[in-house]
Amino acid sequence: MPIFKHLTIALCAIALTACGFHLRGSQGASTATVLSYQTLSIVGDTQSSIGVNLANLMRGQVHVVTAPAPAQVTTEIGEVNHSRTTATKNAQGRITEYRVYASVSVQAYDVNKNQLLAPTRLTISRLLSAGDGYVTSLELEEARLIDVMDLELANQIQYRLRAIKLAK
Repeated sequence: MPIFKHLTIALCAIALTACGFHLRGSQGASTATVLSYQTLSIVGDTQSSIGVNLANLMRGQVHVVTAPAPAQVTTEIGEVNHSRTTATKNAQGRITEYRVYASVSVQAYDVNKNQLLAPTRLTISRLLSAGDGYVTSLELEEARLIDVMDLELANQIQYRLRAIKLAK
């Protein structure tokens, strides 16, 4: 019986390798994920959480260099805005939901200042429910929501940077 079990396991392993199955990460980077540039510089509002998140997201894909060093692609993070407006009120006139906005302007260019990504303003918004009498928890929840929105904006910038193809 143990021989049959070992033979079955070996047969399954052979069948999986024959069909082209590979564990994630067992191969080198596929051509779809390899960027056409190796160095990236992030300038502008680099102290915002969007700039920090973008640098962290891009670190495994390209070498992120600081501003004075030359880079094949330079990403400029412009104005970052966060705001909130009243979305809904209840019958008593109390605010029950806010709409929270986060936006950033971004552009990218190469070493010769040729524009690779036109100046673009990315904006996202989310609803934030407001409970009665919990002002401090509302502020904390808004701060957390803004952090999540900033990470999402950094992801959107990353997707645009990954689409850049430099001529070799």
